[in-house]
Parts: sequence; C-alpha cells; structure tokens
Amino acid sequence: MAEEPSPTVKENGKAAAVSSLLSSSDPLVKLVTLGLVVLTGLGNFWATNKAENRGTEEVERALQEIHYIRARIDYFENRQVELLDKVREIDTKVQKIPTP
Repeated sequence: MAEEPSPTVKENGKAAAVSSLLSSSDPLVKLVTLGLVVLTGLGNFWATNKAENRGTEEVERALQEIHYIRARIDYFENRQVELLDKVREIDTKVQKIPTP
C-alpha cells in the first residue's frame, strides 16, 4: 500500500514551495524567503490590528448614539409628564367652575 501525503501539506502547494526554497543551498534564496515570510506575517498582524481598532471605534460610536437616543427619550418622557400634569391641573380648574 502506498503512503498518502499528509493532508496539511499538498504536493506542489504553498507549503511545498516554501519548504523547497528554505532547503535551497543558496543563502540569498533562504534570506529572501525568510524576509517574505516575515513581511507576510507583519502584514497579517497589521491588518488584524487595524480591523480590531476599527471594530472598537464602531462599538464606541454605537454606544454614543445609544446614549444620545436614550437622553432624547428621557427628555421626551419628562416633557410628556410635565404636559400631562398641566392638563390635569387645567382639568381640575375646569371641574371647579360652577355650572349654571
């Protein structure tokens, strides 16, 4: 029975290409390959960090909007209570007026 290759390493895949470049006898090829791998890692780190910061900014903006909306609702509610009190006061005064 023939041995199957590991499922994580494909023949002629990226891992095989990097492996063959790193096993090269030319130090310049190894150095360039290592530099590209480091550069790719730094790019991934930067992109992840930027996405995380963007998500944090969006959450903060959403919370500010929620607080603003909540303040407007509280203002509206208090205003309605004040108006209702005035209506009740007027109603009480109207009821005290004698009818002919």
